Amino acid sequence: MPSIDKATDNGELKQRQPEQELVCVTGAGGFIGSWVVKELLLRGYRVRGTARDPGDGL
Repeated sequence: MPSIDKATDNGELKQRQPEQELVCVTGAGGFIGSWVVKELLLRGYRVRGTARDPGDGL
């Protein structure tokens, strides 16, 4: 599913294709985050994930 990038001068919508688009998912190690990562990868996005340090004491 392409995302809408911006409107062009003539009013048409310009769409980006997911190939080579990099997405950062916060909490990628969690239940919901892992499903988001999986879905993005299936749709052709490159994904970087962040997770908290388990030794941080939170």
